[in-house]
Amino acid sequence: MGKSGLEHLYEWKMLDEKKGDYEESCYMDEELKLMHYGIRTKVVSIEDTGGYSLWVPLKDFEVAWDLLHEQVKEVIDIPRETYHVFEMDLSYRNKALYEDKYKVNQKYIRSRNYFLLGLILLAVFTLLKFVKF
Repeated sequence: MGKSGLEHLYEWKMLDEKKGDYEESCYMDEELKLMHYGIRTKVVSIEDTGGYSLWVPLKDFEVAWDLLHEQVKEVIDIPRETYHVFEMDLSYRNKALYEDKYKVNQKYIRSRNYFLLGLILLAVFTLLKFVKF
C-alpha cells in the first residue's frame, strides 16, 4: 500500500543495534553527536534478544550514518524540515522557516547615512569658516 500525504516524513529507520546486556544510556554519545546537527533520535529496547537499537528519521538516515561512521568530518548544511510540528495548543512553529538569512540591519544603514551627512556638513562649515565671500 502506497504512502499518502506526508507520512514518509514521519518514518523512522534503525541506525544501529546493540544486542546483549546494555543500559538504556548506551547510545548517549551518538545521540549527543546527532543532536548537535539537529537530527532527532530515539532508543528502542529489543524485547526478544535484549539490548537496544538507535533509530533516526528516515529522511536523516544517510547523514546520520555518515556522521557516526566518520565518513564525513563536518556537516555544513542540513536540509530543513518542510513541515511544521505544532503543539496541542498550536503555540509552536518552525521558526527556522521564517527567519531571513539575508536580513539587512536597517539601524546600521540609517546611522551610517546620518554619520556621512554629519561629516559632509562638518566639512562644509569648516570651509565656510576659512573662505571669505
